Amino acid sequence: MQNAKDTFYVTLRDRLAAVNPARTMVLRGVTRPGVLVEENELASAHQPVDAFCLRWTGSRVDMRGALPLVAMDCEIRYGSDGNAGN
Repeated sequence: MQNAKDTFYVTLRDRLAAVNPARTMVLRGVTRPGVLVEENELASAHQPVDAFCLRWTGSRVDMRGALPLVAMDCEIRYGSDGNAGN
């Protein structure tokens, strides 16, 4: 399942970076695209602003088909400080 999580993250990160290369974040002194996976980072009390934060919330196995199918739930959060008009 880790391979599926990593593939989803890398694909989302690369597509969002292609759409808006200016959306970046600085984490531990490194500038990178504005997407992070919560379980891969150090625990933090706040969500970074102007960045997408992925959290894997659960998984289940569907045994109805010929082969078992694993489904995973991913929660994507985005936070913003707003702008001068808001």
